[in-house]
Amino acid sequence: MSITLHTEPVYNLACNNCDTPAEVEGEGHLWRFDSPELARDWAHVNGWTGNAHTTLCPPCTAEAREREDHAQEIAAAIQYATEGAR
Repeated sequence: MSITLHTEPVYNLACNNCDTPAEVEGEGHLWRFDSPELARDWAHVNGWTGNAHTTLCPPCTAEAREREDHAQEIAAAIQYATEGAR
């Protein structure tokens, strides 16, 4: 998860794919979190996805899901073609 420690200590959150920061909508400043756990909780509630190593903003999450769906369709087509050749 892309979390940066500040001297306060305060953490911020950014997408690992496009570096989009977690911003307060309409206010132009970044969300700050007291712990990585709070950052992950906020991300989960606000449509971000990830694990301990990677965090994706909502648009990158949608793009990743589309790529995964496409990969599954290709795998299914290959399996169907392979089974048909037997």
